[in-house]
Amino acid sequence: MRYDVPVESGEVYVYGDYQLQGKTNLFLYESAEFKSKNNYEAGLRIAYINYNNNYEVGVFGRNITDQDNLKGAIDFSNLTGFVNEPRSFGVDFKISFY
Repeated sequence: MRYDVPVESGEVYVYGDYQLQGKTNLFLYESAEFKSKNNYEAGLRIAYINYNNNYEVGVFGRNITDQDNLKGAIDFSNLTGFVNEPRSFGVDFKISFY
């Protein structure tokens, strides 16, 4: 979801996203260790776009709920699983030369 607010020479926006994965068996066979149980993650971004000077600056957060989710698995007789990225925050800046 995104909400934009026009301001002089640009806009400010708030962007949020949410991902939900229901109960999922990750292998073709039944495996108690490799089932997801309603995994979810959320992200948020707040940014300013300046149209006159062609730049954008923003702050963001990924996995802001800090969930540990099983995202997938590989079965090479060692049953390896992999999880999502931990919570992270950042700042970014973009400028366009055109």
